[in-house]
Amino acid sequence: MPLPTPRNKEKRSDFVNRCMADLSKKGEFKDGKQRAAVCYDAFKKAEAKASITVGEGDDQILYFTESDERYVTKTKKQWDKTDKKELKKDTKKQKVKHEKDAVEDDKEKIKKLGKGKPSEKKSAEKKALTKDIKYDKKSKEADAAERYGGEKRSDLKDSDFLDPKRRSFPVVTCKDVKDAVSSWGRYKGSMTFDQFKAKLTGRAKRLGCAGSLPKAWTKE
Repeated sequence: MPLPTPRNKEKRSDFVNRCMADLSKKGEFKDGKQRAAVCYDAFKKAEAKASITVGEGDDQILYFTESDERYVTKTKKQWDKTDKKELKKDTKKQKVKHEKDAVEDDKEKIKKLGKGKPSEKKSAEKKALTKDIKYDKKSKEADAAERYGGEKRSDLKDSDFLDPKRRSFPVVTCKDVKDAVSSWGRYKGSMTFDQFKAKLTGRAKRLGCAGSLPKAWTKE
């Protein structure tokens, strides 16, 4: 069965919401997380076929000509293995949004199942959706524990930061090493990139996390 595709001049956030609602209504795919991955990937595939793209992130809009809209869409069977692959490519912000969308989608479906006459099938579906929500929450908690060694950022010592004065770039785990690299572009302090690089490299080696540094750094 063909899956939803972006319309001409449709914003990404609007398409994803429409796409997930359509798939949920049809009972397509295992859970909200997979439906979100499918919809975001559908938009990404359509982007390559658009004549013009405007904006970024969820505000991105695609403009198609008639010929652009002839791109081939995938069937449900072809999408079954896309969720994990696409989610791995997401930025941290996108992953958080996907998790939130998945939970909200499952909650909305549980609400709809509560209407009408009760049945064994509805009960089983509600139980499965509730399990999905608990799994998503556990995944979020596990990710938080992996960062900062399970400590709150506010409880970290100044020495845990690469820039103690501004308390920027907390690095106490291997995951923090990768997060520090990805957040350099948002840094507003006086530390130069060379200083940042030297500090992070030294910290990563002391933590036994040299493998978390960019490969280009380790080859220098």
